[in-house]
Amino acid sequence: MVKMVFSNCYAFLYLIVYCAVLCLFLVVTRRLSYFGHVVRMDSQRYPHMLLHGHIHGNRPRGRPKKRWLDNILEDCEALRLPLPDADSLAHDRVRWRTLIYNRESGVARARCSVNVAKALSQSQSQL
Repeated sequence: MVKMVFSNCYAFLYLIVYCAVLCLFLVVTRRLSYFGHVVRMDSQRYPHMLLHGHIHGNRPRGRPKKRWLDNILEDCEALRLPLPDADSLAHDRVRWRTLIYNRESGVARARCSVNVAKALSQSQSQL
């Protein structure tokens, strides 16, 4: 059994939070990158039709499952960008990629800062 000094515990905690933030950054940027790819696709391709199509009918009881578009909507809200504006902005590939991969103003930074604050407050309350 290894004894951990209290100061090392905090260093380990910050390392875990940093890795989680890095993973979240990669997931968010890849998801938005693929969203831009699907938006720019030809309208006859299946991913484009699924993005812009609607399914009519009744849903089963209970909480609705989280869809891919719900995640995109949350990412766009973190950027303070409505989904229709994001759809039109994604047609310009250079501007879209600049918006996504810019670490200072990008969506991953906006979402990660909130998650880091939550993780640190929860972990410090547990110690």
